[in-house]
Amino acid sequence: MQCCKQHGAAPHTPPHQPNGGTTQRNANKPHQRANSHKEGDANYTKINQLPMNKLKTLTIQFETQLLQTDIQRFRGAIIKLLPQKDVLFHNHTKEGYRYAYPLIQYKRLNNKAALFCIGEGVENIGVLFASNNFNVRIGNKRHCLQIEEVNAKQVDIACEEGQVLAYQLTDWLPLNEENHAAFAQADDEQRLQMLQRILTGNILSMLKGVGIRVEQRIEVCITSVKERACVPFKGVKLYCANVGFVSNVRLPQHVGLGKHASVGFGILTATNND
Repeated sequence: MQCCKQHGAAPHTPPHQPNGGTTQRNANKPHQRANSHKEGDANYTKINQLPMNKLKTLTIQFETQLLQTDIQRFRGAIIKLLPQKDVLFHNHTKEGYRYAYPLIQYKRLNNKAALFCIGEGVENIGVLFASNNFNVRIGNKRHCLQIEEVNAKQVDIACEEGQVLAYQLTDWLPLNEENHAAFAQADDEQRLQMLQRILTGNILSMLKGVGIRVEQRIEVCITSVKERACVPFKGVKLYCANVGFVSNVRLPQHVGLGKHASVGFGILTATNND
């Protein structure tokens, strides 16, 4: 893949490779599964049960309007609804924090509250709907969560030489304490190379977290970077950016990449890849 070094460069037109999936609007409760994590299952990740490199995803969008600043409160409201503890909803165990990739993610899609489930998270979402109680308090407002749309897919995580797929990544938090200082001192070209390495690592971490292994080398080329205002998160200001990129790996729509992907940061959107 020849990398486009100029920001805003137009990506190649990707080949037609449709993803299988179903979409329902004003849907009833998603099908419930009995399997669930127990509180003590610290970093347990079940290998994807579909054929090799097939990955299940489920996006549930509610009718409730949601501010970006209320995603954490939305997460807390959902956790309070659970009739039993399930580590995938909050990533906390008796031993501490679950440092694996988040399989249930809280998002704001089309300005509305949404849940994104991936891999085993698709099965565990049934724990929420077993409660039959969807009255929540988000901030100072009470809501009765009504499902507007359910989108279930089986994504073929294909990584092929010469395949060029285009993506947008919104509110991406790429930096940590270790690389923040180096990034601040780097020039534009060095920053771009650094972001590309970090993004590649984020993709690999996500795939590992859902039990997907790809034999081919994953290639990433960032085509545009739009820096956002730094995001205050738990008292720390984090570098934030919207980036466009192309890659040779097919990724799920709305999957989260980077830091704090569980609470609405780093949302990926495919660009004309169907």
